[in-house]
Amino acid sequence: MAGKSPTSRPSLSLTPDDETILFETYQHDIIDADAICGLLSHRADASLRVRIRKLAKAGYIDELRQPLFRQGGGSYAKRYRIANLGARHLSETTGLIIPTTRWHTKNKELTPSHIKHRLRETSFLLQLRGAVAMRDGIELHYPHEIYAETKPQLLREKQLPTALRTRVKWFGHDGVEATKWDRFCRLHYPNNPAGKQNRYLFIEIDMGTETINPSDKVMRRVEFWRGSSLMRKWVVYGSAFANQSHTQQLGIPTFQVLHVTTNPARVKEMIDGYQARLTLGELRVAPARLLFTDFETLANMGNDPLSARIWNGGGSMMSLEARQTTT
Repeated sequence: MAGKSPTSRPSLSLTPDDETILFETYQHDIIDADAICGLLSHRADASLRVRIRKLAKAGYIDELRQPLFRQGGGSYAKRYRIANLGARHLSETTGLIIPTTRWHTKNKELTPSHIKHRLRETSFLLQLRGAVAMRDGIELHYPHEIYAETKPQLLREKQLPTALRTRVKWFGHDGVEATKWDRFCRLHYPNNPAGKQNRYLFIEIDMGTETINPSDKVMRRVEFWRGSSLMRKWVVYGSAFANQSHTQQLGIPTFQVLHVTTNPARVKEMIDGYQARLTLGELRVAPARLLFTDFETLANMGNDPLSARIWNGGGSMMSLEARQTTT
C-alpha cells in the first residue's frame, strides 16, 4: 500500500462546535483564538485551542502568520481566517453563496496593518454582541440576517455587499463614488413601537491615521476621491442617504455611521470637521447620521458599547441602549 503523502491534510469529523468556529471565523473575516474561546465559553480553553489548531492543520481555517507587534511589547493571540476547505463546507451547509477558492493565497497576501485593523473591528463587534447578550429587549443582527429580511436576493450573490455607491456633488465634482464600511450590523429592539425597532449601523474603526478634514484645495482635486479621508466617507454616506441609495442597494430604510476612534480629543476633531463642512452648503448631513466614541471612553465604561457615551455630529450625547428616532 502506498504511504500517506507528507503534504496530505488530516481528515476531521466536524462537531457542532467546529461548525460554530468555522461560521464565526467566516462572518468576522479575521478572528483570534481568544475571541473564539470567548464565543465558546462552555469549552475548556486549552482543549479548544488544540481543536482550533487541528482545524487549521486540516485546511478548514488558516492561521495568519504575518508578524504583528503590539505597542509597548507583548504578543497577539493566534489569528485565523476561513480557508478553502472551510469555505466549501460552509457553502454546502449554510445556504450562503461563499467563494471557495483562493483563500489560502489571499490569506498569505494580507498585510500586517490590514490584519490589525480587522482584528480591532472584530473586537469591537464582539464587545457590542457581548453587551447585547447581557440585556433583554435588544438583539444584534449580522448582515446575512439583515438581508434575509430586507433584500433576500443579496444572499444569492457571489459576495455580500461591502460598500455604498451613490452619486456625489461636492466641490465641483459630479460623479458616482463609493465608500467601504468596516462593519455593518443592526440593533433590534423588539419591544419598541413599530417603526422604532431597528438601528442600522455602519461601523468605522479609526486608528488615528486618516485625515479628517482636508483643505478646500485638496477637495477640489480628483485625488481626493481616489484617496482616503473621513470627510470623503462622510460626503459619500451623506449623499447616499439623500439619494436613498442605502434602500436601493441594501433594502434598509435608514442608517447611522458609528465611528470608534482612539481618544476623546480625536472625537472632538471629528465633530468639528463635520460641523465645519456638512451643516451648511451644498450637502447637509443631519447630526444624528454620524455618531462618535473612542477606545478610551469604552475602556473606562467596561468596554460596553451600549452604555458608553456616544456623541452625535451636533455634540449631543446619547447611547445605543435604547432605540432613538433618526432623521
